[in-house]
Amino acid sequence: MDLIAKQVANIGRGKEGGAEQAILQAFLGWNRPGDEDPMVWPSQSDLAPCLDVTRQRIGQVVTDGRERWKRFPSITALRDTIYELVRSQGGVVTHEELIANVLAARGSAFDEPKRTQMASVATRAAMETERGLKESRFLEYRSGDKVYIAMSAELRSYAVGLGVVADQLAGQEPIPSPASVLEALHRVKAPELPADVIAPTDQRLCQIAVAASATAALSSRMEIYEVGLSPERALMISQNALFGGTLTVEEIQSRVAARLPRAKPLPGRPQLHKLIESLGLELKWNPAAASGRGAYEMVGSEGISIDASESLTTRQRTRISPAAVPGVVQPEIAEAQAIEDKLKYAADNGAYLAISVPPGFEAKARIELERRFPVEVCDLDSAFITSMRQQAAAAGADWNVVIQADAAAPDSPDWKNLQMLVERCIPDISGQLRSPDRTKLLVHPGLLARYDRIEVLASLAADVGRSDGIYGLWVLVPADDRTTRPSLNRRAIPLGNDAQHVHLSRAWLANKHRA
Repeated sequence: MDLIAKQVANIGRGKEGGAEQAILQAFLGWNRPGDEDPMVWPSQSDLAPCLDVTRQRIGQVVTDGRERWKRFPSITALRDTIYELVRSQGGVVTHEELIANVLAARGSAFDEPKRTQMASVATRAAMETERGLKESRFLEYRSGDKVYIAMSAELRSYAVGLGVVADQLAGQEPIPSPASVLEALHRVKAPELPADVIAPTDQRLCQIAVAASATAALSSRMEIYEVGLSPERALMISQNALFGGTLTVEEIQSRVAARLPRAKPLPGRPQLHKLIESLGLELKWNPAAASGRGAYEMVGSEGISIDASESLTTRQRTRISPAAVPGVVQPEIAEAQAIEDKLKYAADNGAYLAISVPPGFEAKARIELERRFPVEVCDLDSAFITSMRQQAAAAGADWNVVIQADAAAPDSPDWKNLQMLVERCIPDISGQLRSPDRTKLLVHPGLLARYDRIEVLASLAADVGRSDGIYGLWVLVPADDRTTRPSLNRRAIPLGNDAQHVHLSRAWLANKHRA
Protein backbone atom coordinates (compact mmCIF):
# COMPACT_ATOMS: atom_id res chain seq x y z
CA MET A 1 0.00 0.00 0.00
CA ASP A 2 2.94 2.34 0.62
CA LEU A 3 4.09 2.09 -3.00
CA ILE A 4 0.60 2.73 -4.40
CA ALA A 5 0.10 5.71 -2.07
CA LYS A 6 3.39 7.26 -3.18
CA GLN A 7 2.50 6.66 -6.81
CA VAL A 8 -0.89 8.42 -6.67
CA ALA A 9 0.10 11.31 -4.38
CA ASN A 10 3.00 12.70 -6.41
CA ILE A 11 2.77 14.70 -9.65
CA GLY A 12 5.96 16.77 -9.83
CA ARG A 13 5.37 19.06 -12.86
CA GLY A 14 6.93 22.45 -12.14
CA LYS A 15 5.27 25.29 -10.20
CA GLU A 16 1.74 24.62 -11.42
CA GLY A 17 2.17 20.91 -10.83
CA GLY A 18 3.37 21.67 -7.33
CA ALA A 19 0.19 23.62 -6.55
CA GLU A 20 -1.98 20.79 -7.93
CA GLN A 21 0.04 18.25 -5.96
CA ALA A 22 -0.52 20.18 -2.71
CA ILE A 23 -4.30 20.12 -3.30
CA LEU A 24 -4.28 16.46 -4.28
CA GLN A 25 -2.19 15.42 -1.29
CA ALA A 26 -4.47 17.30 1.10
CA PHE A 27 -7.49 15.59 -0.46
CA LEU A 28 -5.89 12.14 -0.13
CA GLY A 29 -4.40 12.78 3.33
CA TRP A 30 -0.78 12.28 2.28
CA ASN A 31 0.83 14.86 4.60
CA ARG A 32 -1.54 14.49 7.55
CA PRO A 33 0.20 15.02 10.95
CA GLY A 34 0.74 11.89 12.99
CA ASP A 35 -1.53 13.06 15.82
CA GLU A 36 -4.57 13.31 13.51
CA ASP A 37 -6.94 10.52 12.48
CA PRO A 38 -5.15 8.71 9.60
CA MET A 39 -8.45 7.61 8.01
CA VAL A 40 -10.28 10.95 7.60
CA TRP A 41 -11.67 11.49 4.08
CA PRO A 42 -12.59 15.22 3.90
CA SER A 43 -15.19 16.25 1.34
CA GLN A 44 -14.25 18.80 -1.31
CA SER A 45 -16.54 21.35 0.36
CA ASP A 46 -14.87 20.84 3.75
CA LEU A 47 -11.39 21.04 2.25
CA ALA A 48 -11.86 24.22 0.19
CA PRO A 49 -11.72 26.80 3.05
CA CYS A 50 -8.75 25.00 4.63
CA LEU A 51 -6.73 25.39 1.39
CA ASP A 52 -8.16 28.80 0.50
CA VAL A 53 -9.24 27.58 -2.93
CA THR A 54 -12.66 27.02 -4.47
CA ARG A 55 -14.46 23.69 -4.38
CA GLN A 56 -14.46 23.77 -8.18
CA ARG A 57 -10.65 23.99 -8.22
CA ILE A 58 -10.37 20.96 -5.95
CA GLY A 59 -12.84 19.07 -8.17
CA GLN A 60 -10.76 19.87 -11.24
CA VAL A 61 -7.55 18.56 -9.63
CA VAL A 62 -9.26 15.38 -8.43
CA THR A 63 -10.79 14.80 -11.89
CA ASP A 64 -7.33 15.10 -13.46
CA GLY A 65 -6.06 12.65 -10.86
CA ARG A 66 -8.76 10.12 -11.75
CA GLU A 67 -7.75 10.22 -15.40
CA ARG A 68 -4.13 9.65 -14.50
CA TRP A 69 -4.80 6.90 -11.90
CA LYS A 70 -7.00 4.78 -14.16
CA ARG A 71 -3.91 4.11 -16.29
CA PHE A 72 -2.01 2.65 -13.29
CA PRO A 73 -2.13 -1.18 -13.20
CA SER A 74 -1.66 -0.98 -9.41
CA ILE A 75 -4.87 1.05 -9.02
CA THR A 76 -6.77 -1.26 -11.38
CA ALA A 77 -5.75 -4.26 -9.28
CA LEU A 78 -6.65 -2.42 -6.07
CA ARG A 79 -10.11 -1.54 -7.45
CA ASP A 80 -10.65 -5.25 -8.16
CA THR A 81 -9.62 -6.06 -4.59
CA ILE A 82 -12.06 -3.47 -3.24
CA TYR A 83 -14.86 -4.88 -5.40
CA GLU A 84 -14.30 -8.38 -4.02
CA LEU A 85 -14.15 -7.07 -0.45
CA VAL A 86 -17.37 -5.07 -0.73
CA ARG A 87 -19.16 -7.86 -2.59
CA SER A 88 -18.23 -10.45 0.04
CA GLN A 89 -19.21 -8.18 2.98
CA GLY A 90 -22.89 -7.83 2.09
CA GLY A 91 -22.41 -5.07 -0.49
CA VAL A 92 -21.69 -2.25 1.96
CA VAL A 93 -18.79 -1.25 4.23
CA THR A 94 -17.69 1.90 5.98
CA HIS A 95 -14.50 3.44 4.67
CA GLU A 96 -12.74 2.55 7.95
CA GLU A 97 -13.64 -1.12 7.47
CA LEU A 98 -12.49 -0.99 3.86
CA ILE A 99 -9.13 0.57 4.73
CA ALA A 100 -8.50 -2.04 7.45
CA ASN A 101 -9.39 -4.91 5.10
CA VAL A 102 -7.29 -3.57 2.25
CA LEU A 103 -4.35 -3.10 4.60
CA ALA A 104 -4.73 -6.67 5.87
CA ALA A 105 -4.76 -7.93 2.28
CA ARG A 106 -1.90 -5.82 0.90
CA GLY A 107 0.27 -4.92 3.88
CA SER A 108 2.65 -2.05 4.63
CA ALA A 109 6.29 -1.64 5.66
CA PHE A 110 5.46 1.13 8.15
CA ASP A 111 4.30 1.08 11.77
CA GLU A 112 1.06 2.68 12.92
CA PRO A 113 -0.31 5.23 12.31
CA LYS A 114 1.56 5.69 9.02
CA ARG A 115 0.66 2.23 7.67
CA THR A 116 -3.05 3.04 8.03
CA GLN A 117 -2.49 6.50 6.55
CA MET A 118 -0.82 5.01 3.45
CA ALA A 119 -3.64 2.50 3.06
CA SER A 120 -6.17 5.33 3.35
CA VAL A 121 -4.42 7.37 0.64
CA ALA A 122 -4.26 4.47 -1.81
CA THR A 123 -7.83 3.33 -1.08
CA ARG A 124 -9.29 6.80 -1.62
CA ALA A 125 -7.46 7.15 -4.93
CA ALA A 126 -8.87 3.80 -6.05
CA MET A 127 -12.38 4.86 -4.97
CA GLU A 128 -12.12 8.15 -6.89
CA THR A 129 -10.87 6.29 -9.97
CA GLU A 130 -13.88 3.94 -9.82
CA ARG A 131 -16.19 6.97 -9.47
CA GLY A 132 -14.84 8.39 -12.74
CA LEU A 133 -15.76 5.30 -14.79
CA LYS A 134 -18.93 5.15 -16.91
CA GLU A 135 -20.12 2.01 -15.09
CA SER A 136 -18.96 2.05 -11.47
CA ARG A 137 -19.23 -1.21 -9.55
CA PHE A 138 -19.32 0.59 -6.18
CA LEU A 139 -19.56 4.20 -5.06
CA GLU A 140 -18.87 6.41 -2.05
CA TYR A 141 -21.90 7.66 -0.11
CA ARG A 142 -21.92 10.04 2.84
CA SER A 143 -24.41 10.12 5.70
CA GLY A 144 -23.63 12.49 8.56
CA ASP A 145 -20.03 11.89 9.59
CA LYS A 146 -19.98 8.38 8.10
CA VAL A 147 -18.55 7.42 4.71
CA TYR A 148 -19.95 4.26 3.11
CA ILE A 149 -18.74 2.28 0.13
CA ALA A 150 -21.73 0.43 -1.27
CA MET A 151 -22.90 -1.30 -4.42
CA SER A 152 -26.23 0.57 -4.30
CA ALA A 153 -27.81 3.52 -2.55
CA GLU A 154 -30.36 1.15 -1.00
CA LEU A 155 -27.59 -0.82 0.72
CA ARG A 156 -26.20 2.42 2.15
CA SER A 157 -29.64 3.27 3.57
CA TYR A 158 -29.90 -0.26 4.99
CA ALA A 159 -26.59 0.17 6.80
CA VAL A 160 -27.74 3.51 8.23
CA GLY A 161 -30.92 1.82 9.54
CA LEU A 162 -28.89 -0.95 11.16
CA GLY A 163 -26.70 1.68 12.81
CA VAL A 164 -29.73 3.37 14.37
CA VAL A 165 -30.84 0.04 15.88
CA ALA A 166 -27.30 -0.62 17.17
CA ASP A 167 -27.29 2.73 18.98
CA GLN A 168 -30.60 1.84 20.62
CA LEU A 169 -29.27 -1.56 21.70
CA ALA A 170 -26.06 -0.03 23.09
CA GLY A 171 -28.09 2.01 25.56
CA GLN A 172 -29.93 -0.97 27.04
CA GLU A 173 -29.28 -2.26 30.56
CA PRO A 174 -28.24 -5.03 30.90
CA ILE A 175 -26.51 -5.41 27.55
CA PRO A 176 -28.66 -7.47 25.16
CA SER A 177 -27.81 -11.09 24.46
CA PRO A 178 -26.58 -12.16 21.00
CA ALA A 179 -30.02 -13.61 20.27
CA SER A 180 -31.72 -10.31 21.16
CA VAL A 181 -29.23 -8.39 19.02
CA LEU A 182 -29.91 -10.52 15.97
CA GLU A 183 -33.66 -10.39 16.50
CA ALA A 184 -33.60 -6.58 16.54
CA LEU A 185 -31.31 -6.32 13.50
CA HIS A 186 -33.35 -8.78 11.45
CA ARG A 187 -36.39 -6.52 11.92
CA VAL A 188 -34.71 -3.89 9.72
CA LYS A 189 -35.99 -4.49 6.20
CA ALA A 190 -33.16 -5.55 3.91
CA PRO A 191 -33.11 -4.39 0.27
CA GLU A 192 -32.83 -6.76 -2.66
CA LEU A 193 -29.18 -7.61 -3.16
CA PRO A 194 -27.43 -7.23 -6.50
CA ALA A 195 -26.83 -10.58 -8.19
CA ASP A 196 -23.11 -10.70 -7.40
CA VAL A 197 -23.36 -9.71 -3.70
CA ILE A 198 -22.97 -12.34 -1.00
CA ALA A 199 -25.73 -12.05 1.62
CA PRO A 200 -24.30 -10.97 5.00
CA THR A 201 -23.97 -13.58 7.73
CA ASP A 202 -25.30 -12.85 11.22
CA GLN A 203 -21.79 -11.89 12.25
CA ARG A 204 -21.44 -9.49 9.34
CA LEU A 205 -24.88 -8.03 10.06
CA CYS A 206 -23.68 -7.10 13.56
CA GLN A 207 -20.46 -5.65 12.17
CA ILE A 208 -22.33 -3.43 9.70
CA ALA A 209 -24.68 -2.20 12.44
CA VAL A 210 -21.85 -1.29 14.80
CA ALA A 211 -19.72 0.29 12.06
CA ALA A 212 -22.70 2.46 11.05
CA SER A 213 -23.57 3.44 14.63
CA ALA A 214 -22.47 6.47 16.62
CA THR A 215 -22.06 4.87 20.06
CA ALA A 216 -22.15 1.06 19.69
CA ALA A 217 -19.40 -1.56 19.89
CA LEU A 218 -19.41 -5.32 19.33
CA SER A 219 -18.19 -7.86 21.89
CA SER A 220 -16.44 -11.14 21.04
CA ARG A 221 -19.77 -12.86 21.73
CA MET A 222 -21.77 -10.65 19.30
CA GLU A 223 -23.26 -8.54 22.09
CA ILE A 224 -23.73 -4.83 21.42
CA TYR A 225 -22.60 -2.44 24.15
CA GLU A 226 -21.73 1.23 24.48
CA VAL A 227 -18.32 2.52 23.47
CA GLY A 228 -16.40 3.65 26.57
CA LEU A 229 -18.21 1.25 28.89
CA SER A 230 -17.10 1.84 32.49
CA PRO A 231 -14.48 -0.49 33.98
CA GLU A 232 -16.93 -1.62 36.66
CA ARG A 233 -19.59 -2.67 34.15
CA ALA A 234 -16.99 -4.23 31.85
CA LEU A 235 -15.62 -6.35 34.71
CA MET A 236 -19.11 -7.36 35.81
CA ILE A 237 -20.09 -8.42 32.28
CA SER A 238 -16.82 -10.30 31.73
CA GLN A 239 -16.61 -12.10 35.07
CA ASN A 240 -17.28 -15.49 33.47
CA ALA A 241 -14.01 -15.09 31.58
CA LEU A 242 -12.13 -15.14 34.90
CA PHE A 243 -12.73 -18.79 35.71
CA GLY A 244 -9.94 -21.00 36.88
CA GLY A 245 -6.22 -20.85 37.38
CA THR A 246 -4.05 -17.98 38.55
CA LEU A 247 -4.65 -14.60 36.95
CA THR A 248 -2.23 -11.70 37.03
CA VAL A 249 -3.55 -8.16 36.80
CA GLU A 250 -2.42 -8.04 33.17
CA GLU A 251 -4.26 -11.29 32.35
CA ILE A 252 -7.51 -10.00 33.87
CA GLN A 253 -7.16 -6.79 31.88
CA SER A 254 -6.44 -8.78 28.72
CA ARG A 255 -9.44 -11.08 29.15
CA VAL A 256 -11.86 -8.23 29.73
CA ALA A 257 -10.41 -6.31 26.77
CA ALA A 258 -10.80 -9.39 24.56
CA ARG A 259 -14.50 -9.61 25.48
CA LEU A 260 -15.20 -5.86 25.33
CA PRO A 261 -12.42 -4.27 23.24
CA ARG A 262 -13.91 -0.74 23.21
CA ALA A 263 -14.74 -0.47 26.90
CA LYS A 264 -12.57 1.72 29.10
CA PRO A 265 -9.48 -0.27 30.15
CA LEU A 266 -9.41 -1.80 33.62
CA PRO A 267 -7.16 -0.02 36.11
CA GLY A 268 -4.29 -1.71 37.91
CA ARG A 269 -4.09 -2.38 41.62
CA PRO A 270 -5.27 -1.09 44.05
CA GLN A 271 -8.22 0.29 42.01
CA LEU A 272 -8.79 -3.10 40.38
CA HIS A 273 -8.87 -4.78 43.79
CA LYS A 274 -11.60 -2.36 44.91
CA LEU A 275 -13.65 -3.18 41.81
CA ILE A 276 -13.32 -6.92 42.44
CA GLU A 277 -14.42 -6.53 46.05
CA SER A 278 -17.35 -4.24 45.17
CA LEU A 279 -18.67 -6.81 42.68
CA GLY A 280 -18.22 -9.70 45.11
CA LEU A 281 -16.08 -11.73 42.71
CA GLU A 282 -14.57 -14.87 44.22
CA LEU A 283 -10.99 -13.82 43.53
CA LYS A 284 -8.36 -13.58 46.25
CA TRP A 285 -5.04 -11.77 45.90
CA ASN A 286 -1.99 -13.96 46.46
CA PRO A 287 1.21 -11.87 46.55
CA ALA A 288 3.38 -15.00 46.22
CA ALA A 289 1.69 -16.25 43.04
CA ALA A 290 3.06 -15.82 39.50
CA SER A 291 6.69 -16.22 40.61
CA GLY A 292 6.32 -13.55 43.25
CA ARG A 293 4.69 -10.95 41.02
CA GLY A 294 1.33 -11.52 42.67
CA ALA A 295 -1.90 -12.75 41.11
CA TYR A 296 -5.56 -13.44 41.79
CA GLU A 297 -6.80 -16.94 42.52
CA MET A 298 -10.32 -18.33 42.58
CA VAL A 299 -11.51 -18.66 46.16
CA GLY A 300 -11.57 -22.34 47.13
CA SER A 301 -9.74 -23.47 43.99
CA GLU A 302 -6.91 -25.08 45.89
CA GLY A 303 -6.97 -28.00 48.29
CA ILE A 304 -10.57 -28.99 47.56
CA SER A 305 -11.36 -32.65 47.19
CA ILE A 306 -14.67 -33.30 45.46
CA ASP A 307 -16.08 -36.73 44.80
CA ALA A 308 -16.21 -37.45 41.07
CA SER A 309 -19.99 -37.64 41.16
CA GLU A 310 -20.60 -34.81 43.63
CA SER A 311 -22.57 -31.71 42.58
CA LEU A 312 -23.75 -33.33 39.38
CA THR A 313 -25.47 -36.47 40.58
CA THR A 314 -26.18 -38.59 43.60
CA ARG A 315 -23.65 -41.36 43.87
CA GLN A 316 -25.07 -44.57 42.50
CA ARG A 317 -24.35 -48.03 43.81
CA THR A 318 -21.17 -49.43 42.25
CA ARG A 319 -21.72 -52.32 39.90
CA ILE A 320 -19.64 -55.41 40.72
CA SER A 321 -18.46 -57.91 38.17
CA PRO A 322 -19.79 -61.43 38.88
CA ALA A 323 -16.22 -62.64 38.95
CA ALA A 324 -15.26 -60.24 41.69
CA VAL A 325 -15.00 -61.23 45.33
CA PRO A 326 -18.36 -60.44 47.03
CA GLY A 327 -18.22 -57.21 49.04
CA VAL A 328 -14.83 -56.15 47.58
CA VAL A 329 -14.61 -53.53 44.81
CA GLN A 330 -11.26 -52.74 43.30
CA PRO A 331 -10.48 -48.98 43.71
CA GLU A 332 -9.78 -48.43 40.01
CA ILE A 333 -13.14 -49.99 39.07
CA ALA A 334 -15.01 -47.89 41.63
CA GLU A 335 -13.29 -44.77 40.28
CA ALA A 336 -14.16 -45.71 36.69
CA GLN A 337 -17.80 -46.24 37.66
CA ALA A 338 -17.93 -42.86 39.38
CA ILE A 339 -16.58 -41.26 36.19
CA GLU A 340 -19.22 -43.11 34.16
CA ASP A 341 -22.02 -41.92 36.45
CA LYS A 342 -20.88 -38.31 36.27
CA LEU A 343 -20.60 -38.33 32.46
CA LYS A 344 -24.01 -39.98 32.09
CA TYR A 345 -25.65 -37.38 34.30
CA ALA A 346 -23.91 -34.56 32.39
CA ALA A 347 -25.04 -36.03 29.06
CA ASP A 348 -28.63 -36.45 30.25
CA ASN A 349 -28.95 -33.00 31.83
CA GLY A 350 -26.46 -30.82 30.01
CA ALA A 351 -23.23 -29.54 31.57
CA TYR A 352 -19.93 -27.85 30.92
CA LEU A 353 -16.97 -30.18 31.57
CA ALA A 354 -13.22 -30.11 31.02
CA ILE A 355 -12.34 -33.75 30.36
CA SER A 356 -8.66 -34.58 30.69
CA VAL A 357 -7.03 -37.81 29.58
CA PRO A 358 -3.47 -39.17 29.84
CA PRO A 359 -1.36 -37.91 26.90
CA GLY A 360 -1.47 -40.33 23.99
CA PHE A 361 -4.99 -41.54 24.81
CA GLU A 362 -6.90 -38.63 23.27
CA ALA A 363 -8.05 -40.60 20.20
CA LYS A 364 -9.18 -43.52 22.35
CA ALA A 365 -11.07 -41.18 24.67
CA ARG A 366 -12.81 -39.49 21.76
CA ILE A 367 -13.95 -42.83 20.37
CA GLU A 368 -15.26 -44.00 23.73
CA LEU A 369 -17.06 -40.74 24.53
CA GLU A 370 -18.67 -40.60 21.09
CA ARG A 371 -19.68 -44.28 21.29
CA ARG A 372 -21.18 -44.18 24.79
CA PHE A 373 -22.86 -40.76 24.92
CA PRO A 374 -25.02 -38.66 22.56
CA VAL A 375 -22.37 -36.06 21.77
CA GLU A 376 -21.48 -34.24 18.57
CA VAL A 377 -17.74 -33.93 17.95
CA CYS A 378 -16.26 -30.60 16.85
CA ASP A 379 -12.59 -30.56 15.79
CA LEU A 380 -11.64 -27.01 16.72
CA ASP A 381 -8.30 -26.93 14.87
CA SER A 382 -10.07 -27.90 11.66
CA ALA A 383 -12.92 -25.44 12.27
CA PHE A 384 -10.46 -22.64 13.05
CA ILE A 385 -8.37 -23.18 9.91
CA THR A 386 -11.48 -23.38 7.73
CA SER A 387 -12.87 -20.16 9.21
CA MET A 388 -9.52 -18.37 8.85
CA ARG A 389 -9.30 -19.40 5.19
CA GLN A 390 -12.81 -18.08 4.57
CA GLN A 391 -12.13 -14.78 6.34
CA ALA A 392 -8.80 -14.37 4.54
CA ALA A 393 -10.46 -15.04 1.18
CA ALA A 394 -13.24 -12.56 1.99
CA ALA A 395 -10.62 -9.93 2.81
CA GLY A 396 -8.62 -10.73 -0.33
CA ALA A 397 -5.62 -11.82 1.74
CA ASP A 398 -3.06 -14.31 0.45
CA TRP A 399 -3.16 -17.49 2.57
CA ASN A 400 0.63 -17.79 2.38
CA VAL A 401 0.86 -14.36 4.04
CA VAL A 402 -1.40 -15.63 6.83
CA ILE A 403 0.88 -18.64 7.35
CA GLN A 404 3.93 -16.38 7.53
CA ALA A 405 2.17 -14.16 10.07
CA ASP A 406 1.42 -17.21 12.20
CA ALA A 407 5.15 -17.85 12.44
CA ALA A 408 5.97 -14.23 13.30
CA ALA A 409 7.00 -12.95 16.72
CA PRO A 410 4.11 -12.10 19.10
CA ASP A 411 5.12 -8.43 19.21
CA SER A 412 5.42 -8.05 15.44
CA PRO A 413 2.98 -6.12 13.18
CA ASP A 414 2.29 -9.33 11.21
CA TRP A 415 1.18 -11.18 14.35
CA LYS A 416 -1.05 -8.23 15.32
CA ASN A 417 -2.65 -8.31 11.88
CA LEU A 418 -3.19 -12.05 12.28
CA GLN A 419 -5.01 -11.40 15.54
CA MET A 420 -7.44 -9.16 13.65
CA LEU A 421 -8.19 -12.10 11.36
CA VAL A 422 -8.57 -14.42 14.34
CA GLU A 423 -10.99 -12.01 16.02
CA ARG A 424 -13.24 -12.14 12.95
CA CYS A 425 -13.34 -15.93 13.25
CA ILE A 426 -14.40 -16.05 16.91
CA PRO A 427 -18.17 -15.55 16.36
CA ASP A 428 -18.16 -18.30 13.73
CA ILE A 429 -16.20 -20.66 16.00
CA SER A 430 -18.47 -19.91 18.96
CA GLY A 431 -21.50 -20.57 16.78
CA GLN A 432 -20.19 -24.00 15.82
CA LEU A 433 -19.88 -24.92 19.51
CA ARG A 434 -23.44 -23.93 20.34
CA SER A 435 -26.29 -26.41 20.27
CA PRO A 436 -29.63 -26.04 22.10
CA ASP A 437 -30.35 -29.76 22.31
CA ARG A 438 -27.08 -31.72 22.17
CA THR A 439 -23.74 -31.75 23.95
CA LYS A 440 -20.79 -30.66 21.81
CA LEU A 441 -17.51 -32.54 22.38
CA LEU A 442 -14.64 -30.18 21.58
CA VAL A 443 -11.41 -31.88 20.51
CA HIS A 444 -8.05 -30.39 19.47
CA PRO A 445 -8.66 -26.99 21.16
CA GLY A 446 -5.01 -25.92 21.04
CA LEU A 447 -5.51 -22.95 18.72
CA LEU A 448 -7.71 -21.23 21.31
CA ALA A 449 -4.67 -21.08 23.57
CA ARG A 450 -2.21 -20.30 20.79
CA TYR A 451 -4.21 -17.25 19.75
CA ASP A 452 -4.97 -16.26 23.38
CA ARG A 453 -8.71 -16.81 23.00
CA ILE A 454 -9.21 -19.30 25.86
CA GLU A 455 -11.87 -16.98 27.32
CA VAL A 456 -14.20 -18.20 24.56
CA LEU A 457 -14.71 -21.34 26.65
CA ALA A 458 -15.71 -19.27 29.67
CA SER A 459 -18.28 -17.39 27.60
CA LEU A 460 -19.75 -20.65 26.34
CA ALA A 461 -19.71 -22.18 29.81
CA ALA A 462 -21.79 -19.26 31.11
CA ASP A 463 -24.51 -20.08 28.56
CA VAL A 464 -24.77 -23.79 29.39
CA GLY A 465 -28.13 -24.54 30.98
CA ARG A 466 -29.76 -21.20 30.10
CA SER A 467 -33.14 -21.37 28.38
CA ASP A 468 -31.76 -19.36 25.46
CA GLY A 469 -28.26 -20.80 25.77
CA ILE A 470 -26.60 -24.09 24.86
CA TYR A 471 -27.22 -27.63 26.06
CA GLY A 472 -23.75 -28.83 26.97
CA LEU A 473 -20.05 -28.51 26.13
CA TRP A 474 -17.27 -31.00 26.88
CA VAL A 475 -13.66 -30.02 26.22
CA LEU A 476 -11.19 -32.90 25.77
CA VAL A 477 -7.56 -32.10 26.65
CA PRO A 478 -4.43 -34.14 27.47
CA ALA A 479 -3.20 -33.91 31.08
CA ASP A 480 -0.95 -36.11 33.24
CA ASP A 481 -2.10 -34.98 36.65
CA ARG A 482 -5.70 -35.78 37.57
CA THR A 483 -5.69 -33.62 40.69
CA THR A 484 -4.92 -30.22 39.12
CA ARG A 485 -6.93 -28.23 36.66
CA PRO A 486 -6.01 -28.90 33.03
CA SER A 487 -4.37 -26.24 30.89
CA LEU A 488 -3.44 -25.50 27.29
CA ASN A 489 -0.18 -23.77 26.43
CA ARG A 490 0.15 -22.91 30.13
CA ARG A 491 -3.30 -21.27 30.09
CA ALA A 492 -5.78 -22.81 32.55
CA ILE A 493 -9.01 -24.17 31.10
CA PRO A 494 -11.81 -21.96 32.52
CA LEU A 495 -13.64 -23.75 35.35
CA GLY A 496 -16.17 -22.51 37.85
CA ASN A 497 -15.27 -25.24 40.35
CA ASP A 498 -13.42 -28.54 40.56
CA ALA A 499 -16.59 -30.52 39.86
CA GLN A 500 -16.41 -29.33 36.25
CA HIS A 501 -13.21 -31.31 35.71
CA VAL A 502 -13.26 -35.04 34.91
CA HIS A 503 -10.07 -37.05 34.45
CA LEU A 504 -10.60 -40.21 32.40
CA SER A 505 -8.64 -43.00 34.01
CA ARG A 506 -7.11 -45.91 32.11
CA ALA A 507 -9.60 -48.19 33.82
CA TRP A 508 -12.50 -46.18 32.40
CA LEU A 509 -10.92 -46.18 28.95
CA ALA A 510 -10.56 -49.97 29.19
CA ASN A 511 -14.20 -50.40 30.27
CA LYS A 512 -13.19 -52.31 33.40
CA HIS A 513 -16.25 -51.07 35.31
CA ARG A 514 -18.48 -52.59 32.63
CA ALA A 515 -16.70 -55.92 32.35
